[in-house]
Amino acid sequence: MENRFLNKVKDNAFFQIWSKKT
Repeated sequence: MENRFLNKVKDNAFFQIWSKKT
């Protein structure tokens, strides 16, 4: 269950960085 939350946060952070890059 914790892994799911962590995965979501990780994905969100990655998306934010990717969005800023482009």
